[in-house]
Amino acid sequence: MATAACGASAAKSFATADGATPIAWRNAALAQLVVGRMLDRYGARPVFMTVAAIQAGVFALMPGLNDLAAVAVALGFMLGAFGQIPINDFMIGKMAVGEFRARAYAIRYLVNFTVLAATLPLISYAYGTWGFDTPLRLLAESTLVISLVVSLLPQQAVAVAQPA
Repeated sequence: MATAACGASAAKSFATADGATPIAWRNAALAQLVVGRMLDRYGARPVFMTVAAIQAGVFALMPGLNDLAAVAVALGFMLGAFGQIPINDFMIGKMAVGEFRARAYAIRYLVNFTVLAATLPLISYAYGTWGFDTPLRLLAESTLVISLVVSLLPQQAVAVAQPA
């Protein structure tokens, strides 16, 4: 009987996750559109700080959550992560001179994939050592540091002279 209850609980959990996943992806993709519009209107610094604040908030909220509350906060993760993508591209597009723009994007992708490759084993180690909550608290603190660094960005993008 306990096995059947456990199986039913797992089935319900997977059904909830499967149903929530497309909603999370759709909302995260819409976040890119909203962030892009905000970038055009307000510039990189205030939008970046807003996205970093969202990320800090959801990382701080997640420890100890389960079930639908965790799914709701995970939606915030998706909004923050996907909202970050157009900000990075916007900053490169506005700040890099035309002939160096492709190199800037190449460096960005190299750094992204290198950090990803290093992060996966670190996440595994942190989870195995401290559990789920401590790495999330560290991520919340990291996003606060990122917010401080972003506050040093210029209020408006510096105009880059394009070659004739």
